[in-house]
Amino acid sequence: MWVECRVLQPRVQGHNPRRRRMVGVWGLVALLLGGPAWAGDDVLWRARYALETGDPELAAETTARWLNDAWTGADRRRPEAVMLHLDARTRGLGEGPQLARALEARLAEQPDSPELRVSLAVVLAADPEPDCDRIDPLTHPAPPRPWALGAASLRAQLAPRCGWSEEPLDLADYPKDAPDIVLLRLQRGLSRGVIDQALAYALDDFYRANPAALALPGDPFRSSLSGPGLSIARLALESAAQRAEASNDPMALYGALQVARWKGWDERPLARRLDVLQPGWTDGGGAGDGTATWMPPRVPVDPELLRRIHDASRKAEPVVAVRALKSLEKDVPERGPAAAEWHARMAEAMERQGRDGRALGEWEAAWAADPGDSGRANGFAWAAAGAERRMEPALAAITAAINHPTPFSVREAGADGWVVHRDWSGQELAMMRDTRGWLLFRLGRLYEARDELRHALLLMRSDSGTMHMHLGLVLAELGDPRGALFHLGRGLAIADPEWDELSLIADAMMVLEPLWIAQRWQPGGMEAWIAAQRPAPVERLAPLTFPLDVGAADGAGVREILAATWVGTPFPDLELLTTGGRGTLSGIGGWRVVDFWASWCGPCVEGLPALLALANSRDDLRVVVVSVEDAPPDWDRWLEGSASAVGTWGGPAVLDRLDLPGVPATFLLNPQGEVVDARLGAAPEGWLTTALDEARKP
Repeated sequence: MWVECRVLQPRVQGHNPRRRRMVGVWGLVALLLGGPAWAGDDVLWRARYALETGDPELAAETTARWLNDAWTGADRRRPEAVMLHLDARTRGLGEGPQLARALEARLAEQPDSPELRVSLAVVLAADPEPDCDRIDPLTHPAPPRPWALGAASLRAQLAPRCGWSEEPLDLADYPKDAPDIVLLRLQRGLSRGVIDQALAYALDDFYRANPAALALPGDPFRSSLSGPGLSIARLALESAAQRAEASNDPMALYGALQVARWKGWDERPLARRLDVLQPGWTDGGGAGDGTATWMPPRVPVDPELLRRIHDASRKAEPVVAVRALKSLEKDVPERGPAAAEWHARMAEAMERQGRDGRALGEWEAAWAADPGDSGRANGFAWAAAGAERRMEPALAAITAAINHPTPFSVREAGADGWVVHRDWSGQELAMMRDTRGWLLFRLGRLYEARDELRHALLLMRSDSGTMHMHLGLVLAELGDPRGALFHLGRGLAIADPEWDELSLIADAMMVLEPLWIAQRWQPGGMEAWIAAQRPAPVERLAPLTFPLDVGAADGAGVREILAATWVGTPFPDLELLTTGGRGTLSGIGGWRVVDFWASWCGPCVEGLPALLALANSRDDLRVVVVSVEDAPPDWDRWLEGSASAVGTWGGPAVLDRLDLPGVPATFLLNPQGEVVDARLGAAPEGWLTTALDEARKP
């Protein structure tokens, strides 16, 4: 069953797909923009709106045009435009690592440039674990105007995480009527908790002048607020939101929707109007109506919660698994990756009980909880095709996922990881197209099903028994006996009962038999003919390495580049999540192999058995497998009970922290924690044994 094969997740948790909610520096950008529509800079405000509603590409393009048109004019290269562009590229498009490298190189040439210093700080702050020691000297002492405001705001935002004392920004030298200063004063006033009448009337002026920026000053409906002007401020915002609701401007409606959330009003009518005015918009965090709208990846949720969900779902008896999952229901949010994972695991448990109708409902709930996750859409569509129910909504879900495939993310793939992305994104798209083709077949749309399944087979790296059998059954219905004979024969020859559904294999055999009798004869009968259809193995001349050696000027290759960077240096003592809780690499003593790994990575999966065999054959070696996926995998399945291997989870952020361009990335560490050898990509047989023996020689 093709349910989920994410390439670069996401992924946000959450690709991701999942909606990656842009926070952090977005709040800073909002502060700096001060509602550009109010200041006359409509271009910048619309760019920020694009970023908040799930279109970082448009935000990056819009701000790039603004900045490039003004490249020789400092008046338009304001900090808010630069920082908004960087935020769109860093958080929205995952280009943080190469942006940081480029800015560091420029900063080495111009160390006193306030623009470069604050820009690099913004990029570094986007990391899930910001490097406070690097950001601190970039933002303190405060740079000159106009960059001082951005630096001070960034420090205020990071102060709780970095342990900095918050330094109030002196606004005396700034013009009082400047848009960004006005907004900052309003935000500061709300943050103090007491709203006087002067602040209330200032908020009313802002709301009237900026119907598309109602949420920027902050939430005046918080229960912690007080003061004589509180009721005036709240009434002013309610009135502004009601005026915005009557508008046909999507930005104004989006602002009204945010206010509706604060008030607890029903936001669904606003969401439906936005669907009409701006098809394809994505929600910045509220509830939608379950329509097939693609949403970018979310930030991964609490891994502890995901681990509890996984542990509950692994119970041997499906009844016990359902009961254990239900006990966690109160801790699972209504929407998002955790909710989707809970519903998907519940669906699997119900399938094991034979409750296919209930399972379909759970698959649909999993997709509705996180419609941006293509795996959830795929699971829902596959279940609907099998049950032949809810097929039209499922078709809309899988079509939306196919039309918006996982974007290339440097954050999760590494700057040079395009080869890996292209390879596995093609596989993922092939699986979704196969599901859609099978769904179209069930709906009786045979020609569309044929074309979809042909595309799916062309995208796959290797033959798929399921896809061949699907296409063969469609061609048989279309009256193409030769095509049906070929695809059914090939599909049955390579079918694997562990992965290919037994009911599908039985249907393929039943349809193939009269076709074979009419077209073929062979000693040994049809079974012998099917066996002969298995393709001959293709021998590789050399191990396939991912990513390929791109731009290695000295020809040393990827392995040598990684080794030259790391060998002889102490390896970071990473904090990782294990099945027993959080731990560190230093807690696993002795000689260690640290392998950065993902279940969607072919070379990773192919190389893991050799690592486990090596660990089991030596008492002096431990293998630490670090998953870089959005959620911890099922280590019981992948590690096969090896006592010498430890499964851990670091998430996509660990690639950024180590500046790794892709996976698998394998490191051999000595007992002192120093890197003895390292390799990126598929490794030749025996290299670890040789490296370990060489390193242990006296």
